[in-house]
Amino acid sequence: MSSAAALSPRPPPPNPSAADRDGSVNSLLASLSDPSAIRLLPAPLLAFSRLRLLLPPAAAATHLLLRPIASILHLHRPDLRLGIQLHALSLYLGLSRHPLLLPSLVSFYSYHPSLLPAASSLAAGSTCPHPYNVLISACLSHRLPRYALAAYQEMVGKDAVAPDAFTYPSVLRACAEAGDLALGRAVHVRAADASMDGHLFFQNALVSMYAKCGDLVAARRVFDGMGHRDVVSWNSMISGYAASGLWREAVELFNQMRAEGAEVNSVTWNTIAGGYIQMRDYKAAIGLIRDMVRGGAGVDFVTLVIGSNACSRAGRLRLGKEIHGLAVRMHCDGIESVSNAVITMYARCKDMERALMLFKMLRCPGLVTWNTMIAGFALSDDAEEASKLFREMVCSDVEPNYVTVVTYLALCARVANLQHGRELHTHIVKHGFKGHSGLVDEGEVLFDKMVNSFGIKPQMEHYSCMVDLYARAGLLEKAEELLNQTPFPPTSTMWAALVGACHERGQEGKVPALV
Repeated sequence: MSSAAALSPRPPPPNPSAADRDGSVNSLLASLSDPSAIRLLPAPLLAFSRLRLLLPPAAAATHLLLRPIASILHLHRPDLRLGIQLHALSLYLGLSRHPLLLPSLVSFYSYHPSLLPAASSLAAGSTCPHPYNVLISACLSHRLPRYALAAYQEMVGKDAVAPDAFTYPSVLRACAEAGDLALGRAVHVRAADASMDGHLFFQNALVSMYAKCGDLVAARRVFDGMGHRDVVSWNSMISGYAASGLWREAVELFNQMRAEGAEVNSVTWNTIAGGYIQMRDYKAAIGLIRDMVRGGAGVDFVTLVIGSNACSRAGRLRLGKEIHGLAVRMHCDGIESVSNAVITMYARCKDMERALMLFKMLRCPGLVTWNTMIAGFALSDDAEEASKLFREMVCSDVEPNYVTVVTYLALCARVANLQHGRELHTHIVKHGFKGHSGLVDEGEVLFDKMVNSFGIKPQMEHYSCMVDLYARAGLLEKAEELLNQTPFPPTSTMWAALVGACHERGQEGKVPALV
């Protein structure tokens, strides 16, 4: 049966016996009113139509349709046409403003971002907070915190509906995401006046809001005043310190957390391990990840990325291979961030053969992956492979960015300073780079393409690389000319490259003129 037939204003009545009718009605009501049971029905709309046929037309009987309509609305939220038909039916039956059905209608409309104004119109005028709670949560799920705050302000302003224990945590989350500290403080005061500031969910949301809005003093005050803390409480405070770069405070709180025997989850472990990397304490980061794995904590793809980064920065190739193996066993090696981190680890540990093998296994490498490989060959001063990869990158329609150009130009500058007797320089000449001038030409072409082909505005680092490239290749006049043309004040690095090149080539007489 079509949805139009099932939801028509009034289908023709059947003529079953009273006993059969009562049994069928009770059975259908039980199945259609339970959100979990309705999922098991092979044809919910057909069952709903049958229920309507069996119910008498009396107004009291129509109220039995409230929960079935709400359940079908929830089950078929993506079906816009069906939802509108159910709304029309509820209007026809006079049920659309009923407290049992209104939240479901708001939920249906707010499921579709383009229909949020309709959901807001339905919630407006409500005398209870439930429809507003649904609307605020939906706005947050669509990443529209300002819409959520507007709904809250209409709720407490125009409609004067008192928020409940479910309203405040959602509104505080919206304040955090919108960065609205002033409104967050006002919500805190209002909840305290309503004696709702003692709930754990509210306190966790409050700590998170203050921390994300940058008021760590207020966040810590609330945190220290909590009678009971769960893992969310600790993570909110630790993440607040981490987001503000206060890694030592975050580590101290983490140590306190472990000392008090609080539950530590993967979010906590990952945050602190990442903090150790930010503090360049790679040994501590690696030790923490080892404790995490040995202690049976939930290792996720973020852990694998952090572990690979720690190994790459510490040069721990063997441990990096173990993390790579763990990623393969967890079937996480196909995640782009994990594959990038593993490739970077091999590249920084100078195992370019394995890095290149993993790179070639990727179906569609992204910009970050290309940059990782080019940087890896740049670290090894392998201009040939870096140049080859750069051309492949452009041919595969992946546009270079700022990082690509700086990495490649810096490589050209370094290799241009190698002496002819060195093995790498001989290899470069043999394969057609034609010594320093070939690398200079390539750098000039890249610098020109960066502006005219890729639309990248040269930054200080780009000019610095080009000045360094000219200076190392002995093209002192070009280096001086570019240095004088830069739209930025020349840096000490640029001057040092040019002055150093003058000394190397016995042209000390140019130094006073330059300086």
